Amino acid sequence: MWEFNGKVGMSWMHKKEDAILSCTFPSSFIAFTATPIPIPTPIVLYPLPSSSPLLLLIHSFLSLFRLLQGPVRNSEESPSSESSNNGATSRIPKDAVSKFGGRVDWKSRRTQSLERSKLVGQEISKTETVEELENTKKLIEELKTNLERIEKEELEAKEEADLLSVKIEEMEEDIVSEASVEAKAQLDAEKARHAAAVSDLEFVKRELDSLNKEYTCMVSERDVAARKAEDAVAASKEAEKALENLTNELIATKESLSATRAAHLEAEEKRSGIADEEFHKCRLELEEAEEELEKLNKQVLSARVLKSKLDASSSLLLDLKAELAAYMGSKLKEQGNLELKKELEEVKLNIEKAAAEVDSLREASMSLKSELEDEKSILSGLRQSEEMAATAVTTLQEELEKTRSLIAFRRMKEQEDREMMIELPKKLQEVEKEAEEARALLKAAQAELMEAEQEAEQAKALATTLENKLLSTEKEIESAKVSEKFARDAIKALEKTETGKSGNESDPSKVTLTLDEYQELSKRTYKAEEQANARIAAANAQIEKAKELELRSLEKLEELNEELSVRRESLKIATENADRAKEGKLAIEYELRTWITEQEEQQRKADELSPDTDTEAEPNVDAATPLPDQHLSSSKCNDAPVLTESAPGTAPASAPEAPEAPAPAPDTKTKKKKKLKSLFPTKVVMFFSKRKTHPAK
Repeated sequence: MWEFNGKVGMSWMHKKEDAILSCTFPSSFIAFTATPIPIPTPIVLYPLPSSSPLLLLIHSFLSLFRLLQGPVRNSEESPSSESSNNGATSRIPKDAVSKFGGRVDWKSRRTQSLERSKLVGQEISKTETVEELENTKKLIEELKTNLERIEKEELEAKEEADLLSVKIEEMEEDIVSEASVEAKAQLDAEKARHAAAVSDLEFVKRELDSLNKEYTCMVSERDVAARKAEDAVAASKEAEKALENLTNELIATKESLSATRAAHLEAEEKRSGIADEEFHKCRLELEEAEEELEKLNKQVLSARVLKSKLDASSSLLLDLKAELAAYMGSKLKEQGNLELKKELEEVKLNIEKAAAEVDSLREASMSLKSELEDEKSILSGLRQSEEMAATAVTTLQEELEKTRSLIAFRRMKEQEDREMMIELPKKLQEVEKEAEEARALLKAAQAELMEAEQEAEQAKALATTLENKLLSTEKEIESAKVSEKFARDAIKALEKTETGKSGNESDPSKVTLTLDEYQELSKRTYKAEEQANARIAAANAQIEKAKELELRSLEKLEELNEELSVRRESLKIATENADRAKEGKLAIEYELRTWITEQEEQQRKADELSPDTDTEAEPNVDAATPLPDQHLSSSKCNDAPVLTESAPGTAPASAPEAPEAPAPAPDTKTKKKKKLKSLFPTKVVMFFSKRKTHPAK
């Protein structure tokens, strides 16, 4: 009796006392073999997953063909197995006919079936099985390469199913047609389910993208609203601070204005007093300078008189020299005349005296010239001081104008501050209004933010549900792929066993396993592959994280380097500014010191040029000037002095002492004037002492 049971996702056939399915593991590959063994146990074609109906259909067709071809092959191989198979096949129609109450000549039926089986098995079965195997191989390869050609493959499978149904109808069975119909229904259902899952997945992806976009937009709007609210609050706070600062500045400006007014008045009083005093001093100095100029003019006149006297004495000296030369000529003629010698000595003495007087007059003229130059320098210094005083007066006037302009500017500022104080309440009201508007905007933004958060939560919930659906569909697709893979492996193994099975010789290198064990092993390998892929993905994720961290650290390092460079540049600029400030300070200090020294020198010169010293110096010069005339008159009236050989040597001794007079220091006027006081009297004393010592010798 044949029994067939077709269900969604599984199909199997039972044949009593027919065969058992076994699998063998050779050294190089795994192969499935279906060997007919006469054991009173049913053959079971194990259930396959429901994800690939086309493979189920092909598997069912192949199993039916193998079941039908089994008795033919066994009859060729062994008569014992043939008889057992024929007995088994003959029992099935017997039972069926006995059920319906009919009788048939079973011997003729058996011979007919044997002849049919032989003819079909020898002529058709081999070619058809080879063709079907090739078709199935092509179908599997096409499924691997192009999933888009599933519909064409389904049509081919339908055609093959029709052919097989025709053949099996000829062999008194209608199983194939029913199986093909069920397989077609399963395939259509799976197609519809797959298309629905794909459409749901695309729809979910679109909704997710739209929700993500809406969420990002809402988050950006929330951030913008929060920033606006914060800016409004900060602006209100800044306005309050600015108002406080303005009030404080107004109070400070009022106080500083009052202080500057008082200081300005005091400074004006002081400056006016100082300017009057300086002007009075300048007038006094000018008067003193004019008096000194008159005195200098008088001294210049006296110097001119002395010069005329010097010219007269020099002409007299030339005359005396001529007389001396004449006398010397007469002396050579008259060597024995002692009186002439005495006269010659007297003439020599007179010449020496005249030369000494000329030298003294020259020294006096040089000293007078130096005094005149000193007085001129003093006068130029006084003029410069007068100019300085005039410039100081002009600078004081400019400072007065500046202070007046500052006062006017301060008054303008006061008016502006008053206007600002008047406008401040209005501005405060405007700022308060803006702050209230900002608060209202903040509240509205917060409400919108709450709504956006709620919508985002709803979107998240929808996204999670859609993701769950997507994951479930992906899992179903993966399970379908896995089942398809398992079915392909099973079909390949069966094909290999059929092609490789020529005899029933058992290979010792093969291990027989059941299909459940094989499926468990394949599942374990698949899980191991998934775990390995997950580990690889985790390692890749860790590597990416490490790379991101490295990039962040590099970016931070670059930022730190930039900050360091900026700080170094600012430090350089600060040091340069500090050096410049120090240089400027030193230059100002140097200028101040030079100005102080100049002022001290001017004060010293002004103190030294007092009218008392000038009055003391004038009588000394006047007393010293008539001495040469007296000396000449005395030298003329002296008739008989005693001349010695040492007299000519005394004159040059007095001559080198003459240049010591014109050496006054330009800085100290008192020393110069003391020298001028003591110059002529000492010379006169020395001259008269020499005249007194001559007769003693």
